[in-house]
Amino acid sequence: MDIHAPFLGQLVAKIIAHGESRENALGRLTQALDELIVEGIRTNTSLHRELVKDQAFREGGVSIHYLESKLED
Repeated sequence: MDIHAPFLGQLVAKIIAHGESRENALGRLTQALDELIVEGIRTNTSLHRELVKDQAFREGGVSIHYLESKLED
């Protein structure tokens, strides 16, 4: 199968992290992203790694509009 086929779904995997606090959950998410290996296709893992390090995201209260502005930069 051609991996560039138009019917190939965009979602390959979902990572969900939880913890006793937001800080704990973000630490677990950071570790999961750092250990993630996906071969053969392009992913947006680097964007997610950048977001979990972003101070505004870490503090919470950001919306999809915040992501849109980050993507414009």
